[in-house]
Amino acid sequence: MELWRKALPLSYSRLNLFLRCPRKFYLRYIEGIEEPPTPAMQIGKSVHEALDTLIKNRGDMLKALEKLDTLPKQDYTTAKRRFNTGVRMLQGLPVAASELKFGMDNKFNKVDFESSDCFFRGVIDLVINNGDGSYSVRDWKTGWSDPDPRQVIAYSLPLIRGGLKVNDAGFFLLATGGMYSYPIDDLEVNHALNFIKKTWQSIKDRFEEAEREGVDPIEKFQPNVSGGCSYCSFHERCKLPEVEGIEDEIRNAQIEKEKAKEVFDRARGIVKETGQPIFVTDETVMALSEELKLKIAGRGEEEKNRNKALIAQWLIENNGAEFINISSTLPPAIVAMMPPEIGDLCKYKNTPSVKVISANEFIKQEV
Repeated sequence: MELWRKALPLSYSRLNLFLRCPRKFYLRYIEGIEEPPTPAMQIGKSVHEALDTLIKNRGDMLKALEKLDTLPKQDYTTAKRRFNTGVRMLQGLPVAASELKFGMDNKFNKVDFESSDCFFRGVIDLVINNGDGSYSVRDWKTGWSDPDPRQVIAYSLPLIRGGLKVNDAGFFLLATGGMYSYPIDDLEVNHALNFIKKTWQSIKDRFEEAEREGVDPIEKFQPNVSGGCSYCSFHERCKLPEVEGIEDEIRNAQIEKEKAKEVFDRARGIVKETGQPIFVTDETVMALSEELKLKIAGRGEEEKNRNKALIAQWLIENNGAEFINISSTLPPAIVAMMPPEIGDLCKYKNTPSVKVISANEFIKQEV
């Protein structure tokens, strides 16, 4: 069996995982290593099941809530909020189908979800009947991250191939109560098809390169190393790339880095003292601005670290893992959704800071 066949059938989540980290994709789908479910994954699964049960059982709330009962207290609280938001969004919505499985072959013709010919498959959370002969596709999202339009546009393909007119596709955001919608036309459909084809070709190319070079295919699926690696469930199994023979380059780069830091530090000091901007390039300016910074409550470092851990735990359990490195980038809107005992640990303060910004942004500030 050709090794690349283990990656089939494709799904949006598989393609997205490959783009995020080729090594994790390889370990998960080629070597077949199972990924233990995170609290966020369990919340998402339970909420999807609860909303689907509600729809298919004519609003039987008791039966729907049973789908959340396997969750521990903290996860249940989050899941219940997401579920309640979904219930409000469903009110008056003419749902034609819920949790609709689909499969397509490599020519994007419809096939059974479990067919051996299935090349790409997925589950459409909601198909909405617009009452004018057209339909809309919606996907529930329980996390905080901005969703990818390519997912729902791709999910419209089987309906279109089945002869239905799909007007738009989008997401119901259960963490915020918001919604995204994208119109469906030939351009968007062709772009979705090309996205699937090109990403799949990139996966196959790596196997072919490995075969030509006589190396283990995993070497062609290098990890995208980032700060999130330490939180990855495959962290212990991931062999990070070895660095050999570049000692001189590293030393020279470090020297240049230290020189640049020294110059930038002096420039920041001048801007902070005088308030006068300095043009770094023709397109960027070092200027003084006010920045909303997050301060963690606590009388000493030990207490602050404990509070920081409590905030991080809440973020992990409530699909906010992208903000795990708590800094001024943690949006106040996220803090507003925390329970008081957690949110009160986050204090924001306007702090003067020196930043390098685009010249256009600087001009707008001055105006």
